[in-house]
Amino acid sequence: MLEQFDSMRVVIDLSKVKMVSSSLLGRVVSLNKYITKNGGRIAVCGANETIKETFRITRLDEIVEFKDTRKEATLVVCDPEHISRIMPVLCDEDLKQFVADIQKESKKKLKDKKKKEKND
Repeated sequence: MLEQFDSMRVVIDLSKVKMVSSSLLGRVVSLNKYITKNGGRIAVCGANETIKETFRITRLDEIVEFKDTRKEATLVVCDPEHISRIMPVLCDEDLKQFVADIQKESKKKLKDKKKKEKND
């Protein structure tokens, strides 16, 4: 499924999860290998303290970054040159607006950068 996307930037929202199984941890490891091999990043948001502790014990906290909100996690996985590729299809309206604002700002920064390079 991930092969169809050209941008490998993933946010895993665990806000509705109470505890994680070894199966999920294994999937995170596999996902991380695939994503990082293709130049992407993973961030986890909404994890409770039990989940964070499980990731710490298994040392998976070393391969994914934890953030409290989806907005913060989105900023972790995206850089200005790739933010325009985010497709907030299954997100709430606040996050859609947040992404739209960042995309607009990023386009302006890229435009300014290209203009400066052209003048140099």
